[in-house]
Amino acid sequence: MTVFRLDFKRNFGGLIAATIVISVIAVLLMVFHKVFAGAFQPVSFEAKVNALPSLIRGILGLSAVPDLSGAFAFAAYAFQFVLLLAGLYAGIIGAKALSGEEGKGSIEFLYSLPVTRGSILRQKVASGIVRYLIFSIVVYAVTCCAIWFLNKDMHISGVVIQMIRVFICIVFAGLVYMAIGYLVSALFRSNAESVSVMIAIVLITYIVGMMGNIMPHLFFLRYFSPIHAELPLTVLNKGFGFIGLVIGLAVFIAALLLASLRYRKKDFLV
Repeated sequence: MTVFRLDFKRNFGGLIAATIVISVIAVLLMVFHKVFAGAFQPVSFEAKVNALPSLIRGILGLSAVPDLSGAFAFAAYAFQFVLLLAGLYAGIIGAKALSGEEGKGSIEFLYSLPVTRGSILRQKVASGIVRYLIFSIVVYAVTCCAIWFLNKDMHISGVVIQMIRVFICIVFAGLVYMAIGYLVSALFRSNAESVSVMIAIVLITYIVGMMGNIMPHLFFLRYFSPIHAELPLTVLNKGFGFIGLVIGLAVFIAALLLASLRYRKKDFLV
């Protein structure tokens, strides 16, 4: 597990930074909802939303004018934007995993260890997944605490149970993007290239998925985005969609398999 420990220790600072930043954003969103609670009452909120151009409503995910007066509904709605940041973080974890070693020259040290390329990849994937799960759990816990603190009439256990689906959405979208990131990392030799490509993939898929929500006749486009395939507010109200989960699982497995095949055949710069 030497590679796992080295990778985890080296990237621990990035985990702390990403966790703090996104946790603060999540808390600020819940504070915003509490401070402006009156603006989210169904009648007044619907009037404000209907005054917006239809395109803007679609971009904001407000085409159907959901009831966001409740803390859980608002948290689930807001988390589609938090998920974009989480997806970027997860994708970058994968994108920097392999190309980063070659870019910094540390691949020579790793390759000198009594481990195979397959073992290096597996341990790096394990390290990335563990770091992202820690990130997800902390963000989830902080959000639950913020909801409970701002709504003292709620029981913390009830908040945790209600928000568990949103937590699963965070894990689902992040792991899919992370797997794609590992594939991208296996294809390039420098962090600059792999991270740039991964950021583009996350943003493009997010925009494509958003188009699927805006245009009903192109609804299938939402499955190109792990975020929109299992949108937190939809999941909270209706449960998980079978198609989205299957496609996400298939992409996760396929991306890691292709990354493994590519990495085993890749010539190191040694």
